[in-house]
Amino acid sequence: SDRAKGVLNGDGSLTGLLASLRTAVADIVSGRPETMKVLSQAGLSTGAAVGSGTINQDSVSGKLTLDSTKLASALATSLGDVKALFTNPTGSYASEGLAQRLDTLLNAQLGSGGAIAGRLASSNAAVATYTKSIADWATRLATKQQTLQLQFTNMETALARAQSQGSWLSGQLANL
Repeated sequence: SDRAKGVLNGDGSLTGLLASLRTAVADIVSGRPETMKVLSQAGLSTGAAVGSGTINQDSVSGKLTLDSTKLASALATSLGDVKALFTNPTGSYASEGLAQRLDTLLNAQLGSGGAIAGRLASSNAAVATYTKSIADWATRLATKQQTLQLQFTNMETALARAQSQGSWLSGQLANL
């Protein structure tokens, strides 16, 4: 069952990245009015965990949902504040919009020099090392095979000579 979950299931870096992404979506955006400090006030959330008495698995797994009615109402009453929740390049995580927060988080992990890029480079280097090692072993094995075949051929030749000499000696003894 673990194989069906995938090779990266439970990977610490990806789990941490997921937690950071969830935090970025749920965190308060400072400098905004009380009525528009979090994305859920503009209609973007993971939805209600329970509603009809059963657990909403999409909410539990963190899938985002958009309440279009809430978004339309927020846009109608405070367009600038809604826009600032989604995009507000300030250079400070606390007051940035979702786009800047996600960009910063993902670039740190996926960009050149990021943690995941570093792991990929390390894995590629390991693959190259293993490939070279396999090629080296193939060369060694081919050389060993040639050596053993030559030894076998020499042994067969020596055995044929010994049998020939044995036959000659038996013939000589028979003539006595």
